[in-house]
Amino acid sequence: MIAILFRVKDSDDGWHGIAVGKNMKELFWQIDEHVDPSACEYKRITSHSICFKTEPCQDEEGNIIPSTDSETEFSESFYQDINSSKGWKDFAVSYDQVLDYGTDVSQ
Repeated sequence: MIAILFRVKDSDDGWHGIAVGKNMKELFWQIDEHVDPSACEYKRITSHSICFKTEPCQDEEGNIIPSTDSETEFSESFYQDINSSKGWKDFAVSYDQVLDYGTDVSQ
C-alpha cells in the first residue's frame, strides 16, 4: 500500500488530506472524492496519525460518521510534513489515464 499526504497547490483555502491505495490510480480516485487530483501535489508518508471524535455524530441509519469539530487531532509529524516545502511532487495522473485509455499508472 502507498500512503500519501496531498494538498491543493496554488490555493489559499488550505485543503490537505491523507490517501492510501495500492497504486496511483487508486490514489487518484481517493483524492477525487474531495478535490480535483490534477490541482494537487503530494508526498509519500510513512508515519502519521489522526484522531477524530465519532460520537454523537451518526447518520439516519445509525452509522458513525467522523465529526468535523475542533476535537479532531493530527500527529506532530503530520504538521511538520504540511509545513515543510521538501518532497512535494505534482500529482501527474490525469482523468484520461485512470479511465483506462491504455496508459499504465500502476506504479
